Amino acid sequence: MKAPVVHLWQPLMWHCDQNIVGNKAGLVLIKEAIQTAIDNEKGIAEVFTSDGEGHHIVVQCVTETKCLAVPYTDEIASEKNEKAIFPWSRG
Repeated sequence: MKAPVVHLWQPLMWHCDQNIVGNKAGLVLIKEAIQTAIDNEKGIAEVFTSDGEGHHIVVQCVTETKCLAVPYTDEIASEKNEKAIFPWSRG
């Protein structure tokens, strides 16, 4: 069985694409994590990058989206609101 490989590419700024790229095994794990999050608020997929490093993709289903931090990586578009909620601060 092939290792589940997934790469998540964050958007640089507004209107840029966000990409999920992976092999079938990795994408199936993400699909299962999404369903688990829908049913139980949180799902986790244990996957790898193409260099063999493992990590978790944590999927969270929230009801309030107004205060979520933006995901942009470019400094010009990065989150400026000190009260914004980042995924890792949700627990």
